[in-house]
Amino acid sequence: MARNTIGSDINEILLAYELAKGWKIFDNPKRAKKALDTRRSQASPAVYRAQEGRAKEMAAATQAWMSANGWTAPIKKIWWTARKGDLQRAVEDALVGRSWQGPVQIATGGNPTDVLIQLDDDTLLGVSAKSTKKRGVVAFKNPGIGAMDKALGTDLRETYTNYIQAALPKIPIQLPRTQKERKIYIRSLQGAIFDKIEEAGYQALIQLRDRLLAHLQTMPEKQLRDHLVSVWLDAGSNYPYYIVATGYGTPKAGYGATIVDPIDNPKYKALMSGDISLVKVGAHSIGVTAGDTNILKMRFKYESQKLASSLKLSGDPY
Repeated sequence: MARNTIGSDINEILLAYELAKGWKIFDNPKRAKKALDTRRSQASPAVYRAQEGRAKEMAAATQAWMSANGWTAPIKKIWWTARKGDLQRAVEDALVGRSWQGPVQIATGGNPTDVLIQLDDDTLLGVSAKSTKKRGVVAFKNPGIGAMDKALGTDLRETYTNYIQAALPKIPIQLPRTQKERKIYIRSLQGAIFDKIEEAGYQALIQLRDRLLAHLQTMPEKQLRDHLVSVWLDAGSNYPYYIVATGYGTPKAGYGATIVDPIDNPKYKALMSGDISLVKVGAHSIGVTAGDTNILKMRFKYESQKLASSLKLSGDPY
């Protein structure tokens, strides 16, 4: 179990608990309680305390946003929907007994809702939960290169494989085959050999960045805009309607939270109206702007150790 998954599960369940003001209106509370107990046993007391503090602020910020934006009916039911298929099932459950005119698009795949809220008037609001130590530094999207290849029809995975096959013979050691063994071995190295591995991993990220940038620059602007909105801002899959709640802080510094509406925000509006520009930023990132508005940075990164862990992209503030 990855540490970030442990922390995010704690944060999401506690956010749902705070919004529900207990377990009474929580869907399947036994499952949520069991998951929370398991994650708590896997986390340090400091991690649990931090996620709890952020969750409380996120719940308060969510409720304030709801009050200010017309979502004023009392909360009727809460679902924790962080696992595959959970959101689909939750929306179907919430729709039971309701009368609809025509077909309803339910919980499409790009919707990042972690906590689903049903109000007394039967409206649905999703909350995508983010948690970070410092305000404004959380990555809001982390697609793998395989997912990006699928979305764009690119060959990033093949590009990386070909580069590594060409680079490894230039390093005068035989690396273990499995990522786990390779990570341990690389981190035991020192001096020039370790530096060569780091440099090879660094250059691989540059190759990937340049390959993706070249592809994006060939896309018609409408297609590029649709890609940015749906894949990176998650604003193309907006049923149920959702907001992004980001909790931040530490026990020492205190906690806070911010709310972003993926549709009603300056970045979305700029993408819908401004000319899109793509530029190289640093060694591994692509900066995206629309008009005069910075939208995001697409950054390539290793999960941990270069050449010994999975590769992904990170959607970072820009």
